[in-house]
Amino acid sequence: INVWAPSAFYEEVQHTLALQALYFGGLLALLLYNFFLWVSLKDLRFLLYTLFCGLLGLGIFAGNGFGRLFIWPDAADFDVISQTLFLSAALAFAIEFAVVFLKSRDVAPRITRLLHGAATVCILIALLLTCSLWLEITRYWIYQSFVFASLIATPLVIGTGIIAAQRNIPGARFFLLAWCIILGGGGVATQRHLG
Repeated sequence: INVWAPSAFYEEVQHTLALQALYFGGLLALLLYNFFLWVSLKDLRFLLYTLFCGLLGLGIFAGNGFGRLFIWPDAADFDVISQTLFLSAALAFAIEFAVVFLKSRDVAPRITRLLHGAATVCILIALLLTCSLWLEITRYWIYQSFVFASLIATPLVIGTGIIAAQRNIPGARFFLLAWCIILGGGGVATQRHLG
């Protein structure tokens, strides 16, 4: 427990909010940039990345409590599932982005089937969480399924990236660097979830 002087607490809250506003602003700029690239180029990679950015942002927004504060203030039940729902859908689009960007159908067809399966599981998790708002569904197993799907998808995506880099797929090395960073963050969050 920390005891704050009111002025120090206010200053800390303002500093934290400013940093989060910068983060979400950057994510929104990235989302809009990729969306406009998709609109002009009709390249599926940009649409998948846009959906990933939007859902990841919503998941983080929900996890920080901003979703309940700004977007769904009267939906307490939805707030309980929102972070996992958005992150699960984000992971599905991240996986599909990896499949398209790394040309995994050509470089790793067997792994591609597993990746599509993991993306499908993630979408099913999001759908089950949504259904749990109206149906008596135990959410514990849904949450655990998301953790399991994340732990399976992560090495599959990294493995596909390594194979693509070895076969000189353009951008595969940069993909690996960028996605190892984001997947490392996801791994830390997953471990925190597991206690």
